[in-house]
Amino acid sequence: MAHYAYDYTGERVLKSLITGGIVNTNSQGQSVLSLDAPTVYVNPYYIASHYDETVLISKHYYMANQRIASALSHQDDTTGFVPSVGYEEGNRSFSTDAIVVDIEASLDCLYGEDVDLDWEQMLAPVSLGEGILFNGCDGSEADIVNPYLSLRVSDSCACAQSTYWASQSGVDCSVLPTMYFYHPDYLGSVEFVTDMSGDPYQFFLNTIWGENLQNQLAFNTTAFSSRFRFNGKEWDEETGNFYYGARYYDPMLSVWLSVDPRTSEMPTWSPYVFSFNNPVKFVDPDGRKPYLSGGLPKAVITEIKNATSKSNRFKSLMLANQLTLSNINQTVKSSNRSFYSPEHDQIALNVLRSPSIAVISLTHELTNRSKEADIVQLRQKLLNFEISPEEYALGALAIEGYGYVNKVIVASELKLKSTGDTYTDYLLSEYNAGNMTEQDILNDYMSQLQNVIIKDTGLNAIDTYVNRAQKMQDDVQCTYEVWQPYLELIQKVL
Repeated sequence: MAHYAYDYTGERVLKSLITGGIVNTNSQGQSVLSLDAPTVYVNPYYIASHYDETVLISKHYYMANQRIASALSHQDDTTGFVPSVGYEEGNRSFSTDAIVVDIEASLDCLYGEDVDLDWEQMLAPVSLGEGILFNGCDGSEADIVNPYLSLRVSDSCACAQSTYWASQSGVDCSVLPTMYFYHPDYLGSVEFVTDMSGDPYQFFLNTIWGENLQNQLAFNTTAFSSRFRFNGKEWDEETGNFYYGARYYDPMLSVWLSVDPRTSEMPTWSPYVFSFNNPVKFVDPDGRKPYLSGGLPKAVITEIKNATSKSNRFKSLMLANQLTLSNINQTVKSSNRSFYSPEHDQIALNVLRSPSIAVISLTHELTNRSKEADIVQLRQKLLNFEISPEEYALGALAIEGYGYVNKVIVASELKLKSTGDTYTDYLLSEYNAGNMTEQDILNDYMSQLQNVIIKDTGLNAIDTYVNRAQKMQDDVQCTYEVWQPYLELIQKVL
């Protein structure tokens, strides 16, 4: 059984595997379960697997949001103090820990009855074993116990097979970094993996849906095998699924295993469909929403260059977002719909319309991105009960309104006749005629929100935002009421 734990944002932070079997003694069957070494995802850059002897570590390097390399090492686990036990057992777990209680509840659900487990035995650190047999990284048989005593195994070759066991044999792997580099295609899928020497190490051939056709390793292969494969996502060997962040993808069935969190934004598509059934054209970076793959079209880039030179407002937005023509493809991605994703700090830009309209859409999303800090601050005040839900709603919607103000100003400076949106065209004509100022545009936008009915709620935009803000405060209050008795108990103990 694979057991996963997630943090408050929904990101996976722990992976544990429980294996088991049936032992028959005097015709009596007994289930025997064991817990493998857990994998801890400290952050996107640091992953650790804890064993009795050491902690195996992989550090990850990125270019924008694309993983480009992984470095392998190990570290002795000497941190953590357990009262009445001391440091000798390090950061050990107990059967009363929340994660352990959750595992037990999952097993009870799986077996349909209370499972009595020997947690003292199951939580004992897993051993790496008594050592490995090294090979010469030249295709020779793995028959060398101590690489330090053999001329056939270089230090770098030994470290590439196991930094821990090589160090136990006298090799100093701290000065010999073991690193592998990923070479993705235009969809972010890893095709080639190369080693520190730049030599090919591993090759993947997948279908367009991510099903693996070939997984080839070089003759000088060591113990490493990349788990980051299709779309650059982690492949869980225990299930065969890919972890995207918001949900899991099954490459054999070519479907998501759960509903799209943003399914209401795509009502004509099944919430389980992968990349609009066109994974050659669309990518889905986290399982929330697909967008067109590849960089921005040349015509759009040309129009952005034109807007930067002719519109002071657009130029100031590019500067505020620290974007230039040379780095814009790292943040702005082609799509069939425009939106800003604060989770990944990326802008999806609808490039299916004319380049000039794409620039106006980009203006709105650049405004949203530059105002994200204001939204976060406003949300924090709401959760701290410093402002009311009504104040939050008006503040958040006013920030959204600045996008319309900037669209009008940029369209006017570029002398565009149309922005691709009827309401914005009305604001543009009034502004060009001298009938509206920037503040008038914002005021008009806020007044119009009373008449905009949100389909999912049946309420106007302002009331919808107020209800959402009220629910956020209710959730905080509920959490406080649940934990208040425990907090008071802790204060008494202290």
